[in-house]
Amino acid sequence: MAAVLLKISGAWLGGETKPFDYGKYISMAEVMKETKTCCRNISIVVGGGNIIRGKDFTQDSVKNESVDYAGMLASIQNALLLRSALLSVGMNPQVVVPDTFSIPGTMKFTEYLEKADEYGNRPKIFGGGIGSCGYSTDMAAMKIALRTNVSRIVFLKNGVDGLYDKDPRKAEDARFISRISYQEYCEKQLTAIDVEAVECLMNKGIKTYITGCSPENLQCLLKGQLNDIVEDAIRAEACDRVPRYTVLAD
Repeated sequence: MAAVLLKISGAWLGGETKPFDYGKYISMAEVMKETKTCCRNISIVVGGGNIIRGKDFTQDSVKNESVDYAGMLASIQNALLLRSALLSVGMNPQVVVPDTFSIPGTMKFTEYLEKADEYGNRPKIFGGGIGSCGYSTDMAAMKIALRTNVSRIVFLKNGVDGLYDKDPRKAEDARFISRISYQEYCEKQLTAIDVEAVECLMNKGIKTYITGCSPENLQCLLKGQLNDIVEDAIRAEACDRVPRYTVLAD
């Protein structure tokens, strides 16, 4: 199986009245345990939207480096909680953080790159973005993918099941897009993934998928080993439904 990176929505990991719903971390961990043989080349980037969202701080007076670092720490909290969930089901993940952080039980990104071959059979969880202000975890996912020879990226999004020409939560006439090129995505200035992040993938030979964030979707993706996401899984009756998804490619 080719190396795959999953970008898990931080917002999805939250509860209705609290920032963390640990049951969701456990449900993701249980899926990964069930599909353990498919997780050997899996890397995971987690957002921090259940704790803090940069777009909530749009005024110049509050949008500063402190907010950016708070977002990085939120992502690291989610990475550590996902690690805890994976440990609880018998898996042995490695949490990787930017070089700017020193946190017990984690590995700095530069050190990980030097020893990456030693961790090939363990799930890797990347928290903290890229450690620099002004960048989203979408951008972190793209940059990590490029540095770690990933061939496919899957964005598990909160509240949507793929890419639309408008926000389907606000526009009843929003049109679903099943496939689009990176160039067209950027030209249309779509917002499901940061445009700046998508620009990084042009002409890199990496496919990107967008689908809804849920344990069921993750299970189908992993059992299908992400061969255009689900076709093999459906033929093998590995999952009983086809998740809706969008493909971005050159």
